[in-house]
Amino acid sequence: TALLLATGTPATLLRLHPDGSGDTTTLGPAAPQALVPRGSWMGAATHGAWTLFSCWCAPAFEPEHFELGGRDALLAAYPDHAEDVMSLTREQPVGRMR
Repeated sequence: TALLLATGTPATLLRLHPDGSGDTTTLGPAAPQALVPRGSWMGAATHGAWTLFSCWCAPAFEPEHFELGGRDALLAAYPDHAEDVMSLTREQPVGRMR
C-alpha cells in the first residue's frame, strides 16, 4: 500500500487494480493525497511544468519488490485504460532497481 502526496502543479494519478478495474484521481491543493492499494499499478502525469510527489509505503519499500509494468501486459489486462497506459509507459521500460 502506498500513500502519495503531491505539491506544485496538479497531476492525474492512474490506479489499475488487480480485479481489472481502474480509476484516476487529480492530485493537487483540493486533494493532495491518494491511497494506492497493494497489488495495484500506478502512474501519474503532471498538468504543468512540475509536480513533486512523496510516497509512503507500508510495509516498507524493498527494491526487490519493485516491478515496472510492461506496456503490452498492461494493455492486455486493462483495455479500458489503453490511452492512459500508452501515455504513461514506454515500449521498452527504462531504468531498473538494483
